[in-house]
Amino acid sequence: MYQYLRALTYLREGKYRTGTRLVRLGLTTLEQAEPTRERRVVTGQLHLGAAVLAGRAHDADQAHVHLGEAEQIADETGEAMKVHWLAFGPTNVGVHRVSVLAELDQYGESVEAARTTFIPKEWPNSRTSHHYAEVARSLLWTGNIDASFENLLKARKAAPQQAKYHPTVRETYAGLEAAHRRLPDSFLSYGSWLGPAPAH
Repeated sequence: MYQYLRALTYLREGKYRTGTRLVRLGLTTLEQAEPTRERRVVTGQLHLGAAVLAGRAHDADQAHVHLGEAEQIADETGEAMKVHWLAFGPTNVGVHRVSVLAELDQYGESVEAARTTFIPKEWPNSRTSHHYAEVARSLLWTGNIDASFENLLKARKAAPQQAKYHPTVRETYAGLEAAHRRLPDSFLSYGSWLGPAPAH
């Protein structure tokens, strides 16, 4: 878990090779643990982290390998919502697949993956909101403007405060604004709600 959280820090900083090295270190450490369900869950989550890192680095082969490993583990563990607050399981694998395909600029495949990913009611709101933001981004890039905006609305409904400051939400909204010639009132009011981008 420690290596996973460290890897996420490097992911945010754009240091994908360092993040990947930490994930590998975490996986090696886990191999020494008792073969419990907990170990499988954390292993699966590390593979999801590795898939995102590979996606950001545009290494499609590695991204798909790690998604495949995580999917296999999720099929064994089922939904493991409570293990270390990871919410690992088939849902999380589906959500990560949508995100990773978008990182690889495979937006059509990302939209297809989103169609078969169903978010359970008990899933964390922050994760749900992030997922809808990712779906909105992929729909924008496939030219499906209305569906993209619908997903931005879902992101706001799931976790308003998070959506308001989420870079993907803001980037997607800006893209929709540029693509739209006639803007419905609901779209304009969403823009008012977002407000100006926060200063860095």
